[in-house]
Formats: sequence, structure tokens, C-alpha cells
Amino acid sequence: GAYSLSYHLHVCTLIHQVKNTTKDKTIKFLAPTPELWTKSLPHRTQILYNPDISMVLMLLNVSPGSRIVEAGTGSGSLTHSLARAIAPHGHVFTFDFHQSRVDTAKKEFVKHKISKIVTCQCGDVCESGFPLPASNSALVDGVFLDLPKPWLAIGHVCKVLRPGGGLVTFSPCIEQIQRTAEGLRDSGCFIGTSNAQSSLFTPAELSLSAYIQSCN
Repeated sequence: GAYSLSYHLHVCTLIHQVKNTTKDKTIKFLAPTPELWTKSLPHRTQILYNPDISMVLMLLNVSPGSRIVEAGTGSGSLTHSLARAIAPHGHVFTFDFHQSRVDTAKKEFVKHKISKIVTCQCGDVCESGFPLPASNSALVDGVFLDLPKPWLAIGHVCKVLRPGGGLVTFSPCIEQIQRTAEGLRDSGCFIGTSNAQSSLFTPAELSLSAYIQSCN
């Protein structure tokens, strides 16, 4: 079709340019993944990177079929990883108060073929809560909040989160964490804090006898 031909010509042009501008003359095409999207996406906001995303998925116990609420959408970094984790029968409901960010995110979700499992809406969840579509209004399994004042949304979270479901908030400042913890404590929730850090480990050769001596 016209689209396939256009894409083919674009790839051929790209290969020609790479071969003319690099010494290696080698090009590799990688299948798109949420991790690659996080590394290359156009930044409309500060984003979550893969170490934090991995922790969020673990803490929310996200799995195929899960129903997850996210606020705010931002640049869609976490949304793509959530979509992959809940596919094919789960759903992500993501909210952002900025209409232009919502419009751009919707276009990206369609382009990346995840729009059937991701619903993106514009709204202030701290003020109006999480208005889920009438056709898909059952309680959700988890809620993620990346907001300036997440404590203001806790009351609304309780209305959409199933018993035993999880709530994870992402806050860069200890003052935000303290205010959120106070709100959660007032709601009778279990509270825990986590910090994701990356460490580089360098392998070293060690004989068995030397290892035994070091343990004594």
C-alpha cells in the first residue's frame, strides 16, 4: 500500500544517510518497547525512568488483566509500561489536567496501538476525582499518583480502588511524602516508603580459597 511504500522509502533514505555519515556502516532496527520509548520520547514534563517504573509496577502488583488508574499522564512514559503489563485484557485510565498534553498523548497511544487498553482524560483529579467511563466503571486494582499535592486526591482514590488494592505516589520532596503519609494515615491505610537507586557492580575474579579466607 501507499503507507508501506512510503515507510520503505523512508527506511531506505535513513540507511543511505547512516551509511554516508558513519564509519561502521551498520544499522540495527529494534522493535519498539516501553523502555525505548522512555529513552526517546519528546519531553512535555519530567518523566519516570525505568528503575522507578519497575518499582511502581512491582508495588502495584500489576499483571495481565489489571485495571490501573494513573494521574498525571505527563509525557506518557509510565503509561506505556503499564499498558504492556496489563495487556491484553486489562485497562489503564490515565488523567492529566493539561488539555494539550492529553491530546498529544492520545495521538501517541493510537500511533503505538495501545489506545484500546488506555483511556486518557483531561481533568483535575484532586478536585473532581476519577470519572471512569460508564461502560467500564468497576473498581480498579491500583492507583498511581504523580501530582504536586497527591494528598488532596486520597479521598477520591478510596472511591475507585477495590478493597485490597494498592496506591503508589511518586514525590521528589520529603515534605510531599509527609503530607501524603498524614492523609493516608487518617484514612487507615498501610504506609510504606521506597527509594529506587541504581548501582554499578564490576565483576572480579576471586579464587575459592581467597573467598573462604575473606569470610572467616
